[in-house]
Amino acid sequence: MISFLSKKAQKVNCKIALYNHGGWFGESENQLEIIKRLPKHDIGIIYNFHHAHKQLENYRSIIKKIYPFLWCVTLNGMKKGGPKIMTIGKGNLEKEMLHFLVKLGYKGPFGVLGHVKEEDVAFTLKNNLKGIQSLFVVK
Repeated sequence: MISFLSKKAQKVNCKIALYNHGGWFGESENQLEIIKRLPKHDIGIIYNFHHAHKQLENYRSIIKKIYPFLWCVTLNGMKKGGPKIMTIGKGNLEKEMLHFLVKLGYKGPFGVLGHVKEEDVAFTLKNNLKGIQSLFVVK
């Protein structure tokens, strides 16, 4: 299916990126295997922090493996045990996770989800941008 979709995407000057959204397909190691089995296709990975709670113990090793194919990282506040959706800067793990990416040399785009149903997305984005800034403040 990924090969088929990649060929269709190429015809309209687009690419396919795999997204860690849970289940077998959402596991980074499985996504990496799919990419390796399709070497003629330009396929990447979008890594979402908020879908990575089960991968926290192995985060560094996972990122090192998928790094060559990492096209985008979607940020989220991260705390062992949840909650799944959290404002950036309110967790106790995202700073270390983000700094690890930067230390590896990641220069791709970062995404911020407006994934809070009870809030106006402008308010959610504003709080997340403040949170991102707080992660880089030297105290």
